[in-house]
Amino acid sequence: MPSDFFLQPLDGGPRVPVGPGQTVIGRGPLLGITDKRVSRRHAILEVVDSQLRIKPIHRNPCFYQSSEKSQHSPMETQVWSQLHPGDSFSLLLDKYAFRVFSAQSEVEMECTLRNSQMLDEDDILSEMHKSPVVNLPDKTTGASQLPRKP
Repeated sequence: MPSDFFLQPLDGGPRVPVGPGQTVIGRGPLLGITDKRVSRRHAILEVVDSQLRIKPIHRNPCFYQSSEKSQHSPMETQVWSQLHPGDSFSLLLDKYAFRVFSAQSEVEMECTLRNSQMLDEDDILSEMHKSPVVNLPDKTTGASQLPRKP
């Protein structure tokens, strides 16, 4: 099953793939949560038309933090909220928090990094071609640093 999105636990741990359709999240092996304050059916994640959304379904609220804001806001129960790459949500206030990544944004970021690396290498090479090579004498012997041909 190809994953459109990944959840990265903010306190460390392996990424959790989120594929097409609905995924129920909460206490259990999927997220590795054993805390009894988190329901087994705490929220539903759904991928629809390459978009990820979440709906809290438990009386304990989930919390949302956009990539632009620094504070978590409680989400309304039984209401869908859109999640974008870079956003994060938590199942309890400041606990069991996950950042959202999309497979597409990761591919784009990898290409951007690769392209910027290539640009840096091109800059270095062009600078090397511009700068003249000068054989300076070795300070200790006064001889040229390059070996002489016999």
